Parts: sequence; C-alpha cells; structure tokens
Amino acid sequence: MDMLLTFDGKKFDLNIYKNDFKTDDGLETAVIISLFTDARCTLDELPKEEKSRRGWWGDSYPEVDGDITGSKLWLLAREKQNEETRKKAKEWCEESLQWMIDEKLAQSITVETEWVDDGFLGIKVTIQRPKGKLVFKYKINWNAQTNSDQ
Repeated sequence: MDMLLTFDGKKFDLNIYKNDFKTDDGLETAVIISLFTDARCTLDELPKEEKSRRGWWGDSYPEVDGDITGSKLWLLAREKQNEETRKKAKEWCEESLQWMIDEKLAQSITVETEWVDDGFLGIKVTIQRPKGKLVFKYKINWNAQTNSDQ
C-alpha cells in the first residue's frame, strides 16, 4: 500500500509492505538525506533575505570534526535558472555525497545536473560500488522559475 502525506506544503511517499514500512538498502535514503537536508551555511554564504543559517542540530556535536549533514542546495532557491546556478548545484551535490566515498560506501560518485524544464533542475547521481553501480534521479521544482534567464 502506498500513502501520500502532505506536511507544511511538502509531499512525502510512504510505502507499506506486510503492515510495516517498506525499506531500501539504506543507500537511497542516505542519498536523499545528503542532498535534501539543509546543511548549515557560513555567514558569508547566507543570502541577505535569509535570517537562519539552517542546518541539522546534530551537526553541533559531530563525531568527526567538520562532519556536516545535508547540502547547501537550499541557498540556490532564489537564484536564477542559469548555467552558473546549475554548476553550483552540481558542486554542492558532490560535496554533500563525498562522505560516502570517505566512508568507503562507494568507490566513486558522479553527479550530473541539468535544467530539464523551465523551473526544474534534474540531478542524476551514479554511485560506483564494488558489485556494480546504482543510479538515482531527482527532479527539483525550482522556486526561482520567474527569475529564469535561459
């Protein structure tokens, strides 16, 4: 059974199998958390219209110095849909997934980003593991679509 939940204007899918949540091998969930959890930014990176540096509270007490959960993709929400923004999104995706290589969960990770439609950023993550590769694709609704200058 599949359920679609809405919370604070955002939608989430839950899959139920045999009266319990259906799970994956943990890697897809790790990719989603790495990409779509808001990482804390520096004061220099904080856009002037933002007041919060965001970030996960658990990063205040990391087991490894400098360990940060999530990505800084949220900082690009008000940016124009252009090549510079696409490159920055790719860079921040790669940065947020680097821990998988450091922890030896992946041999390599390749991130591709592209504007797949007006207002939509496509992200393709290819993870090379010893026994093959995994590919995950995401399509983000870009908040700044009215600022598009393609």
